[in-house]
Formats: sequence, C-alpha cells, structure tokens
Amino acid sequence: MVEYLIIYLIFAAATAATSLITIIIPVIDKISVVKPFNDIAQSPILAQFVFFVVGLLVAPLILIPSIVPAYNKTFQDSLFTTLTE
Repeated sequence: MVEYLIIYLIFAAATAATSLITIIIPVIDKISVVKPFNDIAQSPILAQFVFFVVGLLVAPLILIPSIVPAYNKTFQDSLFTTLTE
C-alpha cells in the first residue's frame, strides 16, 4: 500500500513540475509584461509555489494540458484571461 502512495506522490510531483514549467511560468511572465501591477506579477515566487501545491493536489486533471500542446495553449489562454480579470 505504501508503495502505491509513493508512486502516486512521484507522479504528482512530476506532473506539478511539468505544469509549472510548461503552463504556469509562461503565463506569469506574460502577466508581468501586460499588467505589472497585478498581484501575481508582484510576487511570482509565491504564485509559482501556490500553483505547484495545487498541481500536486489535482495532478491527474492537469496531466493532459501539461503534455499535449493544443490543450496546453488553450489552458494557458484561459488561465491568463482568468488571472488578469
């Protein structure tokens, strides 16, 4: 049983790191350029940490947008729109 938990934790950490690199950091960089006084642009390290922790919790849901380029772009656009409102 413990082995399955360890395997899932490795999967979740890898998925969260991949989503951070492929989705979250480009969106935060884009927000920093477009709206520099946004809360996320003011503290990008905290935003990256929060998104990583959330990514750990919802790893199965963000796996596909992290690795499929078409879904990745759609997810980035939706996230950017949501965070800049």
